[in-house]
Amino acid sequence: MALEMDPLLHALSYFRRRKFQLCSDLCSQVLEKEPGDQAAWCLKMRALTEMVYVDEIEVDQEGIAEMMLDENAIAQVARKLHLYLLQNILQERWDALGGLCRVIPLT
Repeated sequence: MALEMDPLLHALSYFRRRKFQLCSDLCSQVLEKEPGDQAAWCLKMRALTEMVYVDEIEVDQEGIAEMMLDENAIAQVARKLHLYLLQNILQERWDALGGLCRVIPLT
């Protein structure tokens, strides 16, 4: 003889253990038999709400790196540094070739 738990209490047990999908499924089974069961509707609604609930802490977790290192600022600094290095390299090469190159005026 096997004792079975009341399906609504079983669903409540799933809800308390944060197994919201199982809770919702079990509430749906209860509602197929008794569509007017308000407790099943409320529990199913709470389970569905918890499944899509976004914790405010997760949304607000912006680390120091995100606050201090803005992507646009990093890109601008990298671009300026790249141009600076490129100018230095070109200047060094121009200076190295300076003795070999002469400007010949067009007549």
